[in-house]
Amino acid sequence: MPTAIIIGAGPVGATFALLAARLGVQVTLIEAREGPSHESRSLALSHGSREILNIAGVWGDGLPVTEILTIHTSQRGGFGRMRLTHLDAGVPALGYVLSYAALQASLDQQLERYGITVRRGAVVTAIDDAPGEVTVRFTQAGTNQAMAAAAVVLADGGANLGKVPALRADEKDYGQSALLGHVFTDAAHRGTAYERFTPEGPAALLPYGGANEYSVVWVSSAARIEELKALPDVDF
Repeated sequence: MPTAIIIGAGPVGATFALLAARLGVQVTLIEAREGPSHESRSLALSHGSREILNIAGVWGDGLPVTEILTIHTSQRGGFGRMRLTHLDAGVPALGYVLSYAALQASLDQQLERYGITVRRGAVVTAIDDAPGEVTVRFTQAGTNQAMAAAAVVLADGGANLGKVPALRADEKDYGQSALLGHVFTDAAHRGTAYERFTPEGPAALLPYGGANEYSVVWVSSAARIEELKALPDVDF
């Protein structure tokens, strides 16, 4: 019986498993994804996240990242701006932008190197919490299965939170959605990320990929985001 069952083998669950294994904790991951990740979005990681991934043995190893060396922050209608550099913070970079799928691939490889068990294609159906033991029930390859452990870690974005009777989830709708995209600019980014605060929500340009490429995050009302998504590229 494993010491801990981790539900979700994404970046959070996989990193937790690698760090726990280094401490001698026996873990098993349960993951609904059957194969490699095909997630197209990018991730922005802080310097602290890089340190954690480095301890887990994932940083480096050919992982393609774009450094954020400077952050430029402003507010529409506001006076002035804030410009912070990695030299101000005394770190190699303030953050890093990389592909979700590339990070996941490196984590999957490291899990395999460590010999950590990952039950792929497994969908959780119930979580039974009893004194001293937790049982996770799931379906895999068309069969119902169960596994018990001393502890369970939910690293699935809250997907299975409702299956834990002792826990209650409260949700709040902020009335906003986020548009994610990839843009090319005339000027090179030189490692600069831009964050702009507006009454409708924040927007960010994160250096990602080539010298003139950014990952864009634009937050606004759900209706406005749908309008933006419908625009031809040139109008957007």
